[in-house]
Amino acid sequence: MSLVFLTPLGALVGLAVSIPLAAAFLRERRAVRVRTALGLPAPARWSSLAAAVATLAVGALLAGAAAQPALRTGRLQRVRRDAAAYFVVDVSRSMLAARGDDGQTRFRRAVLLAERLRDAVPDVPAGLATITNRVLPNLLPVTDRASFRHVAEGAPAIDSPPPLRFASRSTNLGSLDELADGGYFPPAAVHRLAVVLTDGETGSFPVAVTAAVLRRSRIRVLVVRTWHSDERISIRGRLDPNYRPDAAVGRVVDRFARATGGAMVGEGEAGTAADLERRLIGSGPSVGRQEREREVPLAVYLVAAAALPLGLLLLARRRSRAPRLELELLPDLAGARLPRRVR
Repeated sequence: MSLVFLTPLGALVGLAVSIPLAAAFLRERRAVRVRTALGLPAPARWSSLAAAVATLAVGALLAGAAAQPALRTGRLQRVRRDAAAYFVVDVSRSMLAARGDDGQTRFRRAVLLAERLRDAVPDVPAGLATITNRVLPNLLPVTDRASFRHVAEGAPAIDSPPPLRFASRSTNLGSLDELADGGYFPPAAVHRLAVVLTDGETGSFPVAVTAAVLRRSRIRVLVVRTWHSDERISIRGRLDPNYRPDAAVGRVVDRFARATGGAMVGEGEAGTAADLERRLIGSGPSVGRQEREREVPLAVYLVAAAALPLGLLLLARRRSRAPRLELELLPDLAGARLPRRVR
C-alpha cells in the first residue's frame, strides 16, 4: 500500500490561503493602532492565534484535496516474458443461438469462458481478439486481469465489425493465420497460444495450409466449442428460419486444432480446457512486477475535514462582528496622534 498524489500541482491552491492571512494581519495592525489610540484593552491573544491556525488548516486541507491523494494497493505479480496468449472470440451471427428465449447465447458463454480461462494462466500476458472472416485485436497481451475482464465485457459484439465478405457462414477459421504475421505476439514470446472460443460453424478453408502457417510462427490453437445441436437464433421471439446447426463441421475444426499441435474441447470441459491451456503454453522463467489493484481516493475526506476549522472561523467572525463595526466607524483614529490615557 502506498500514498500517491494524482494531481500534485493542484496543491498550489494552498497558496490562496496567504491572501486572507495577509488581510487579517493588516487588519490586526490597524485594530492595534485604534486600540492604542483609544486606550482600549487588547483582546485575548489566543483568539487571534486560533483564527490564524484555523485559516492555515483550511488552506492546507483544501490544498491536499486538490492534489487528489489516493491510497494505492497492489501486489507482486510473477510475469513470464517468454509466453503470450490470445483469446479469440467468435462474433459471427450464429453465436446468437441459444436454447430458448431465456437461454444464454453462445457468444455470452464464450465471453465468460474467456475470462475464466484467462485466470487459469495468471502469469502469462494475454490479449483479446474477435473473429468472423477476419481477426481484429481488442486488447494486446497484458498481465492485468482486471483490464482483460473490462475489455471482454465491453468490447466484443456480434458482427462488430462486420465480415469483410458476405457468405452463408461469416466465420472462417482460416483467418487465424493473421495471428502469425500481424504483430499480435511480442517477439520475445516463444510460447504462443490462441484460445479460440467459437461454435465451430466455419466456412471452408485450407486446414493444412493454415495450420502450417501457425506452426511456423510457434502458435498452437486450443478451440473451446460453445455449441449445442438444439440451439436456435431467436430475434424478438421469432426463430430465424435460415439458421440450422451443423454438427459435421466440428470434425474439421478438431482436425485443424490438432494439426497446429493443439486440441478442441467442448464448453462443458472447462477444467480440461484449463489443463490443456497450461500444458500448451508450457513453463518458463518469470520476473516480478508490481501490479496495481485499486486506488482509494482521499480528497473527499480532506474536504469534509476542512469544514470544521471553516465553521469555527465563521462562528468567530459572527461573534466579533459588532465590535469590529464600532471600530470601523472611527477610520480616522487609526492615524491620529492622541495623548495617552493618564494613569
